[in-house]
This record gives sequence, structure tokens and C-alpha cells, in this order.
Amino acid sequence: MKRKNYLPSELISQINKDSQLTWENLIILVCAIFIACIGLNLNSTATVIGAMLLSPLMGPLLAIGSGVALYQSKLFKRGIGALIVEAGISIITSTLYFAF
Repeated sequence: MKRKNYLPSELISQINKDSQLTWENLIILVCAIFIACIGLNLNSTATVIGAMLLSPLMGPLLAIGSGVALYQSKLFKRGIGALIVEAGISIITSTLYFAF
């Protein structure tokens, strides 16, 4: 496996790309929330941890941290916006799961 070394500008552009909301990330997020809810129903710690590993929340978190560290308000705002949307979808998904 070849390791990719990013230059600082490439790293920022990759973080910027990873923090964008895409349908694929949202579908993976919904699946991860369903898995976490099943793990909570079954009282299974391993299942909840597995759902956390699936969850695509790291992109917005990296954008927030990098935006703060590098004083880039655009990157910070994109990360905050994506995190708020993904947290809202997570709450709605888990509410629907436990309602049924």
C-alpha cells in the first residue's frame, strides 16, 4: 500500500472536500445511526462502537479543528454547518427508530 504524503495546501483541500455533505455520507450516517440504535436496544457495547467507526462525522470535526488552528473561518463555518446538519439527521433518525 502506497502512502500519500500531502502538502499543506493539498491537506487543506482534502479536509475541505471531506467536510462537504454528500448523499453517500448521509446514507452511511443513517445506517450507522440504525446500527447504534440496535446496539442500544441489545445493550451491546461492541455494536455501538462499531457504529461509531462507521459514522462519517470525522470530516466536519477535522474541518472545525483545522479552521480554528489555521484561522480559516470559511473552513470552520463549513465544518460547523455540516456537523449541525449531520447531528440533526442523527437525532431525527434515532427518534424515528425508537418511535417504531
